[in-house]
Amino acid sequence: MLYILKSYPNRIYLLNLILVISISQISNTVAIGGNTFAEHFQIIDESESQIIKLHWNDPETDAPQSFSYSLTGKEPQRMIALSTTFLAHIIALELHEKVIAVDSTQFAYDPRIRNRFEDDSIVAVGSFQTMDREVLYALKPDIVFISAGAFTNTAKVNAIQNMGIEVFPIADYLEDHPLGRAEWIKCFAAIWGLEKQAKALFSETAKNYESIKQQAAQITSDQNRPTVLLDNPYNGIWWLTPSSSYIIQMIEDAGGRFVFSDQQNEHASPRDLEWMLANGADADIWLNVGNYGTLDSLLQEDRRFRLFKATETGSVFSNFKRRNNLGGNDYFESGVAYPDRILRDLFILLHGYSGIEDAEKLTYYYPLK
Repeated sequence: MLYILKSYPNRIYLLNLILVISISQISNTVAIGGNTFAEHFQIIDESESQIIKLHWNDPETDAPQSFSYSLTGKEPQRMIALSTTFLAHIIALELHEKVIAVDSTQFAYDPRIRNRFEDDSIVAVGSFQTMDREVLYALKPDIVFISAGAFTNTAKVNAIQNMGIEVFPIADYLEDHPLGRAEWIKCFAAIWGLEKQAKALFSETAKNYESIKQQAAQITSDQNRPTVLLDNPYNGIWWLTPSSSYIIQMIEDAGGRFVFSDQQNEHASPRDLEWMLANGADADIWLNVGNYGTLDSLLQEDRRFRLFKATETGSVFSNFKRRNNLGGNDYFESGVAYPDRILRDLFILLHGYSGIEDAEKLTYYYPLK
């Protein structure tokens, strides 16, 4: 598959060509290496310079968005990361000493970040929307990484860029495939000239992921592919996971079946508990139930949870095994960069989980008892 980028005022259009076209036909724009899974960024050669180009549709309005960053060779020395999902890539590339601020000290999990909260070498600056310009002026960052969804606040973006600070949107959360999210390590790496390290790290993650997926693919009978129920209600509403979600992709790759796979919903859709019981009570396994320590504590939220088959059989699991006392959960931090570890957990849970011995093998999950 070959991609060509054409530049127009204020917009980048990505054309997916089915036919193979020779590089001589691509004018002065050539993709470097290309991505295997990530769809929302490219690193290209353009007129004797390298450029990172991002493209995505705004989740709220579906309006096309784009961003370009020229790789000039001047590496940022002071960065702000306004999401814990960015931290795993930054840490894997050994760039964590360059982090001077995060959005909140509450949710970061990795001790290499948390330890620096103690001496204030990393401070909390709040969300992008509330971040104070005077604080930024005092911190003097070179670059601020934000969620792509916040990039639509053009007034704030322009104000910060006018201070000589780069605002770099990250659209990893819009990738449907878990390896697409993990491949964003290449985007971070390009800024600091660490492409070789990123390629090696991602290749290892992808190899591990594909190995588990191939093992699961040998399980062809639906009878041996357990059905999975996800999440739990919030304020009385159970949000049905979108059919294109990366977690559903991982369940399938691990040899399972989402219990509502026949529901083709593009966005999370609200359901009440009665609907969930009527349509999902027979799911074999219940995953991602939140930060509950025991089955009894979960049942205290609603005794009707007993009516789910997974509750009766003791097949209820939380993905909060690696969490700090403030609520930071490594599933949402290192799990973004290492989906192979999550997939390994899911494979164990879906195919022959047998108690204490297997529980010790799990990275992110633990059983509710």
